[in-house]
Formats: sequence, structure tokens, C-alpha cells
Amino acid sequence: MLEWLKHKMTTHEPIPKGAGVRVASHEFESDFPSYAKLYWGVTLLPSTASRLWRQIRSDEQYKDIGIDDVRSLYTQGTKEKSWALMKIS
Repeated sequence: MLEWLKHKMTTHEPIPKGAGVRVASHEFESDFPSYAKLYWGVTLLPSTASRLWRQIRSDEQYKDIGIDDVRSLYTQGTKEKSWALMKIS
């Protein structure tokens, strides 16, 4: 998942007035399993991808790929969670 996140950092548009990119829960549940299947030939359930993401945030493994911080974002009118992947330096 770290390689996928690194790819997101280079291909997503930056957050306005920020130093990172937004990634949402639906991307972990749909885009990442498709990426895993294509690149590694591994089939992942959406719940597995979500658990991996929680573990990466908990252990701060994202720092290994140059992401300095992960911040929760709130989008009014939706229950979907999203995060800002911040690259400060």
C-alpha cells in the first residue's frame, strides 16, 4: 500500500492552501484492491485494504515514503472519511 500512496502523492492534485493531497475511504476500498490485483496479482477485500491503511497510520509507516503527516479531513454533508497526505518539506 505504501507504493500506491506514493503514486497518489505524485498523481493527485494538491489540496488548495495545503502541502498534500486528499485521499478518501472509497479509494482504499475500491482503487487500492484494483491496484493490488493489477500490480501484484493479489486479490484483497475492501476491509483488508482498510485495515492496512489503519495499520499504516497507527505505525506512521507513511513516513518511510516521504509523507510527513496524515490529517483527518471533514467534508460537510458526507459520512465518507478522507485524509490529507502532507508533505511538509
